[in-house]
Amino acid sequence: VAPLWAQVDSNTQDLGIMRLVQKAPLLSAQGTPTTIKSEAWQGQGMSIADLLATLPGIQSRRMGGMGSLQSISVRGVTGNKVLICLDGVPLGNGANSTVNLGAIDLNQLESIEVWKGQVPARFGGNALGGVINLVSKRGLKKQANLLLGYGSHHTGEAALSAFGELRDSVQWHSSLAWRFSDNDYDFLDRNGTEYNLDDDRWVKRRNAQYNELSGTHGWSWLKPSHTWRLMFSHAQEQGGSPGREDHQTKVSGFKQQWIQPRVQWLSNNFESPWQHEAEINTRIEKNILHWSNRLDALGYSYGSMEYQESGSVDLRIEPSYRLVYQSQDHWGGEWHLLAGHERLSPRQYPETDAQWKWDLDRSFARSAWEAFVDPLSWLSLNGIYHIGAFREHNPGGILQTTYIDTMQARTDYLWHQSAQAAMGFGAKNSPLRANISIGRHFRIPDLTERYSTHLGILPNYDLNPETGWNFEAATAAHIHNTTLRATAFRTEVNNGIVYVYAAGFAKPHNMGLNRTWGLELSLDSKPTSFAQFVLHGTWQDPRNLSAPKHYHNKLTPNEPKFSLSAESYFKLPWNLELNYRAEWKSTLYHDQANLMEIPPQDNHHLGVSWDIFTTARISLNATNLRGGDYQHIHSAYPTPGREIHLTWNQKI
Repeated sequence: VAPLWAQVDSNTQDLGIMRLVQKAPLLSAQGTPTTIKSEAWQGQGMSIADLLATLPGIQSRRMGGMGSLQSISVRGVTGNKVLICLDGVPLGNGANSTVNLGAIDLNQLESIEVWKGQVPARFGGNALGGVINLVSKRGLKKQANLLLGYGSHHTGEAALSAFGELRDSVQWHSSLAWRFSDNDYDFLDRNGTEYNLDDDRWVKRRNAQYNELSGTHGWSWLKPSHTWRLMFSHAQEQGGSPGREDHQTKVSGFKQQWIQPRVQWLSNNFESPWQHEAEINTRIEKNILHWSNRLDALGYSYGSMEYQESGSVDLRIEPSYRLVYQSQDHWGGEWHLLAGHERLSPRQYPETDAQWKWDLDRSFARSAWEAFVDPLSWLSLNGIYHIGAFREHNPGGILQTTYIDTMQARTDYLWHQSAQAAMGFGAKNSPLRANISIGRHFRIPDLTERYSTHLGILPNYDLNPETGWNFEAATAAHIHNTTLRATAFRTEVNNGIVYVYAAGFAKPHNMGLNRTWGLELSLDSKPTSFAQFVLHGTWQDPRNLSAPKHYHNKLTPNEPKFSLSAESYFKLPWNLELNYRAEWKSTLYHDQANLMEIPPQDNHHLGVSWDIFTTARISLNATNLRGGDYQHIHSAYPTPGREIHLTWNQKI
């Protein structure tokens, strides 16, 4: 058995460019992730949300250009219920479990793992909407890579990664990436009157500039009996907050910084079926919003100064231990123990005299057990159980809104459990396999949902965890360089947290009930050595079954009943490669009452790459060929239309 960090899951479905045909086994009772390799996005001018939306069952939503808020939903389950991880460590925090995918640079990643059904114990064994695991770059041989790109709206990127050895037992890797954009694209300003065309005019997006510098670094010390690994990831981003289309700001903006040190110890006893892994992960995240009440015409002035700031600091420490047993007799399992503490505090603002004095604390202990057995050559069984206990403490504090508001001091205790079971059918190397799984999961409310540190939002100390079920039955076949896969699924979220608005205030309540069932179809084929085709389709019925009659039995907002993604790749003479991608969505709705209808959407993208030498590639890509700006009549946040992107990728 190889070290845990070096293990490669043979069940992985590889979706890298020209590597779309997976190898058997196709499905397993232990879960089969879809893995997207970096070759699939390098030089494509795509964001993580765009990339994930090409997979069946996943929808994306964005509110602008580079760096803007971008999120996804998985099988009708919204983004705050999808577990987004970086190297297995959750990125969401107590302030907001919704991770902004637009703030993550793809140039820092080696691959992306997507788990839509089962949630392995190594990720905690619990997530209502599945797991998206972002795997950072880490090399296993001496090499370096340089990427440079430039495109529309003064958009650019630069990335340098290197891997090497100091000596046989010491390896290192380092990656730095920088990207920027003016995001000054043209859009149609409806002037706040969506149904009056007389006052519409084309204008440029302003105050939407974005800049980010990020890095990932690591060192590994290999010993005969164990391995030490030290990893360090960081990012700093800043930009403007452009506001709505009919109310563009002038100076409003944001800054965010985070660092994530991580120490890991792994056993190297290859002759033993037992493998151990222990680690300590920490994360410090700071963010701040700033604006001018006079220039941006936003909100009220707090105190005597016009310039205003609002932000928070999130500190986390999470020690964990993982024990894996792999028998030669086709059975095994693992135990994952995770504990931690998180503190959320306000930023201090020397530029203002606003009063923000509060702290929110959450301590937790979680344990997950996973076991699998192959009783027959064609049958495999898997089970996962997870339990978590949480202590939340609010010592009280001050929120200065238009008046001084005092937070109520209190301590709350929560605990919940989840479980999953799965069966896999088909011999290990059979070209035809199937599996079936069912699971029950939960999501603990964010600290800011229960205690509220936001202006105009009231706390609700009685919020309960959101719970839900997911079920899937899948079959897959691999015949002559072609893979076919069909998955029937059903997801349900109970006690969904919904914000109710009244008299200018909002308050969260457990009143949501959403149920989605549907069918995913995938076709990956390489009929010749110079052509490859990929087709992903999703048909679903996403329903809001909440009690209010205005919403009951309506379609879930921003969820189409049918979506389709098609990709094709062609190898041409003179080391050229052509790729074409198209997406189509059926009618969807922007609101819960299904009054704001968004017509069907189709988008097309084209790219060409040229391998000049064996170590260099130039890529030219055009996204959204039709020039549409993804803007519909009910959207107040326009996004870019057609964009051109040129990239040089050089191996050193």
